Amino acid sequence: MQRLWVWALVGAMGAGAWGARDAGAVRAPLAELGHGPSARLLALRLEGQEGPVAQVRATHFWRLAAEGGDADAQRRLSGRLRLGAGTPRDEAAAFVWLQRAARGGDAEAQVNVAAAYQLGELGPRDVAAARRWYERAAVSGHIGAMLALAYLHQGGDGHPRSPERALRWYRQAAEAGSPAAQFHMGLLREGAAGEAPKPVEAYAWYLLAAEQRHSLAVTGAAALRARLRAEEARQAQAWVRAWKHRHGQPASGPSLPVDPPLAPLA
Repeated sequence: MQRLWVWALVGAMGAGAWGARDAGAVRAPLAELGHGPSARLLALRLEGQEGPVAQVRATHFWRLAAEGGDADAQRRLSGRLRLGAGTPRDEAAAFVWLQRAARGGDAEAQVNVAAAYQLGELGPRDVAAARRWYERAAVSGHIGAMLALAYLHQGGDGHPRSPERALRWYRQAAEAGSPAAQFHMGLLREGAAGEAPKPVEAYAWYLLAAEQRHSLAVTGAAALRARLRAEEARQAQAWVRAWKHRHGQPASGPSLPVDPPLAPLA
């Protein structure tokens, strides 16, 4: 019967039976009765208000939403417990909620759990466990997780080296638009991993990253351009135009920084 009343109230709000102020007043009892979206909305509203009472209530409603299975709410509650926002600090409870969010599919929580294992925040460092959590987040499209995996597969933190997997994750992040990954693709294509250099592709990746104001890419592009033939530079620029076309981006990006300048085409 209680559930029927909850959804009757929700339906009335959706149908416009109350004004905005009345609907807001109804959301609190709805949240207490287990309506997750109401708890979430109230928590978001209260978070932006000043004063300890508002913050205590924000944490309370985040907890209600989290208990209802909202993975994003679970991650937010974890952060508030860790910081002591509207609640006493509780590192152990914070990590429990963070793990629940990660298991529920929240990619940001998965990255945070991975980092905790990688940094040894839970005891001895466990790079293998960190890699598994990064992989789950990367599959969901989390660029930071892709970069972390590339770093690990390059031998970072004692992880076994796998240049092929490092290249795969750098490429995936670069294709998603990460300037850091595009810069690393430039390095790898210049031969940084011991492979045969591919200067045209390297220059193209540097150009893409430089357009996003990645300072090291600007420097790398300028240095590599000085060693390229004019035809190779034109091939790289055509490669960039084709890449942008595939990704639905305008052919001409923002102008590059002038310090250091890119050498003009011959």
